[in-house]
Amino acid sequence: MSSSENENKSTAPTEERIADEKNEVRWALRSLGADIDKHPGLSPAHKQAIGSLVDNLDQQISLIQRASGKTLASARRQIQDGIRKVSTELNSALDKAESATGESLRSSLVACERVMDKLNEQLEAAEKRLGTSEK
Repeated sequence: MSSSENENKSTAPTEERIADEKNEVRWALRSLGADIDKHPGLSPAHKQAIGSLVDNLDQQISLIQRASGKTLASARRQIQDGIRKVSTELNSALDKAESATGESLRSSLVACERVMDKLNEQLEAAEKRLGTSEK
């Protein structure tokens, strides 16, 4: 078996796991977006701003493909920055809304962050493996 065949066999499970995690994250982001849209305590301006951040993050995640270790590192940083922006904006908006119903949105955000962490782990593993194989 050639080294490229070995490499393809070893990366396939990771690629599948990345694809699975991407799907989980995108589902969680859509759920979070829907929860934001229907939340009565958020102003239309906050809903639009947060929704835009969520949509942007969803788009970034959909564009992740197998590439070099550097590309995966860049994608991971962008995703981490994106979820941090969503979290900051949402928590700020909920604090201003002074609504007791904000806990459901915070729970949705935490669930989204959890699946993002799993995707991050898969991307980091692929990044390390690709970085090692490219040397």
